[in-house]
Amino acid sequence: MAFHFKEDPAPKHQVLTDGTSVTRSCAWSPPGCHAVGCGVRLFVKDGELVKVEGDPDHPLTQGRLCPRCLALKEAVYHPDRIVYPMKRERADRGLDKWQRISWDEATELIVSKVNAIKEEHGAEAICVFMGTGREAVRYGFTLSSKVLKTPNNCYAQSGWSCMGPRQTAMTMMLGSAYIELDYGGGNLEVWDSPDFVAPDYVFCLGKEPLKSNPDGLWGHALIEIMKRGSKLIMVDPRMNWLATRADQVLQLRPNTDAALVLALLNVIISEDLYDHDFVDRWCYGFEELAERVKEYPPSLAAKACGIEEQAIYECARKLAYDGRHHWSLLMGVATDQNPNGCQVVQGLIALSAITGNLDVPGGTVVGVQMQFEMTGATDSMSEELRNKCIGWDT
Repeated sequence: MAFHFKEDPAPKHQVLTDGTSVTRSCAWSPPGCHAVGCGVRLFVKDGELVKVEGDPDHPLTQGRLCPRCLALKEAVYHPDRIVYPMKRERADRGLDKWQRISWDEATELIVSKVNAIKEEHGAEAICVFMGTGREAVRYGFTLSSKVLKTPNNCYAQSGWSCMGPRQTAMTMMLGSAYIELDYGGGNLEVWDSPDFVAPDYVFCLGKEPLKSNPDGLWGHALIEIMKRGSKLIMVDPRMNWLATRADQVLQLRPNTDAALVLALLNVIISEDLYDHDFVDRWCYGFEELAERVKEYPPSLAAKACGIEEQAIYECARKLAYDGRHHWSLLMGVATDQNPNGCQVVQGLIALSAITGNLDVPGGTVVGVQMQFEMTGATDSMSEELRNKCIGWDT
């Protein structure tokens, strides 16, 4: 029987007969996760977190949790967890010798150091280094430009090579920095909504959702729509669990994704399997694309990828436009960290576009424009200070 959301979900807070307090909440953005947060039930007794469970009344996760949330109690009470400001003397740099200080002392120390540096060297001598934290990285820009008044900031970890290349290509081609598999997330009843149309195929390249739950998609959502008829085409050098359940597996050599995508475009265009109406109305540069992909016939791509040539034709024809069937694109971090990552993403977007699978039921969802909170961030700076941004003149 199809699962439908309760009209009377559990209260946000309740107390069990043994005195345990149960709170419904969301765990937001652990490393690797985007989306709206996973529904959790937090069990607290005598002031201590004793258990974490999935919340069956959460509209998307529906009681499911990955190990990140299930390990929350361990993280909260780990003896090495830092919960207070810690200070180390300059002479002890490199040594594990710390002393706890108050929040007031930590704040005063930071403010005095910042002011001293600005007084002696200018604000541009300070550079804000941002760590990972997904959406939280946007606050680094606010900290640098609006609080510290420095034009210099640097995100030094994987974020710029993790989703950043995809977002760049998507923004340039679509005006939207995010597209995703359509699993009915915008419907009240998700995949059980009568308005939801399951994709005929899901084309998955560079992503293994069951292990990573990344970028707006939970792995269980893919399983749910596969239960409802969606067939999976898995592109991965490895034979993973999802691949064993796929309709087709393209087990290509690493870093040959671009050759495969260009060959798929070659077949679809040369065999006239694309959506002429959509191309005529919305696609810019189709003629140039058609000429470019002639250089990548399936025979060439098959040799580069280490797969059968016929498998490329078979896959292309499954993704072909016929006015009735639709497929949904699922791409991940392996595209970002591929030497030809942006080109791979451009090819995948073109593949989705010319087959009429952008923003249609059962196709690929095109999200709203995403942007960091940088608009007007440097307006309060003088032009002289803005021009002191590292690398500005190069």
